[in-house]
Amino acid sequence: LAFTLAFGDSASRTRARATLDTTSIYLPFMAHDELAHARFLEAKSEVLTVALDDPDLFQWDFAASTHVRTLLHRGRLAEALAASAHPALAERRGMLLYEAHVRGFPVPQEDLARELARASADTANVFGILYAGAFAAERGRWGEHAAALARIRSVAREAGQAADSTQARLAEGAARALEGVEAWRRGRPAEARRLLDQARLSITGHFDEETANQMIRWWLGEILIQSGEPREAVRYFTALADGEAVVSDPVAAYRLGRLHEQLGEYREARGAYEYFLTAWRDPDPSLRPWAEKARQAVVRLSGPRRE
Repeated sequence: LAFTLAFGDSASRTRARATLDTTSIYLPFMAHDELAHARFLEAKSEVLTVALDDPDLFQWDFAASTHVRTLLHRGRLAEALAASAHPALAERRGMLLYEAHVRGFPVPQEDLARELARASADTANVFGILYAGAFAAERGRWGEHAAALARIRSVAREAGQAADSTQARLAEGAARALEGVEAWRRGRPAEARRLLDQARLSITGHFDEETANQMIRWWLGEILIQSGEPREAVRYFTALADGEAVVSDPVAAYRLGRLHEQLGEYREARGAYEYFLTAWRDPDPSLRPWAEKARQAVVRLSGPRRE
């Protein structure tokens, strides 16, 4: 069904759409696994929209989160912000908005701060607390950052006392990540890289764990760029852009294009920009200048001297 929607002719796609309603309980997983590439994101949005109309849908929060991220991957910020208001995302909207913010989307700052405060109110949500603390550090609000770090450490202690090794590991990793963010924002990049790399190795798994691991890799990539190490940054943004189908991120591809161009790797740069443009076929009007920069880069890199 996924491949018919992605590759089929008009008649085949029409028949596939007619069957979506009868299989929607599992559609989010199909879309996540099979329609991750930039070429298929429009079909992915269509599949997820149908799935979210099913009252018996399995794992509403996963489907709704995937829908928001897919819209962001297409450059459809206004729709993504609206979709993030889905009731299933009440406790995780702040995390989704923060993901968009980190990638450079113009997310309303008041909304982001309010939703992160809401997400971090749940002591079991260590990643909500992590993102709230990271956003506080970005703005130089060190009291809020310290409070978030103290809460995560408390979660880690309580999990250890309860012999919950998984929660303890994740909370300890989140605490290490927040320490790394502090080092980064206070101008200690080497220390930040060491701490964040330790956190990356601790925070593993699926769903929120996978997303948090991606976030840490994004931070590491940013630190490397700021430290004048584009070659090392390429490694992180390559994994985020197209290293694995399920974590394909067109905005990471754009960043990767800029890095390759800086390094004089013009063929690779053009491919990364083209991947981004494949996803951003019809972005929001406010984001079209971003897409136009990528188009200009493709033209610039298409000459015989840039091959």
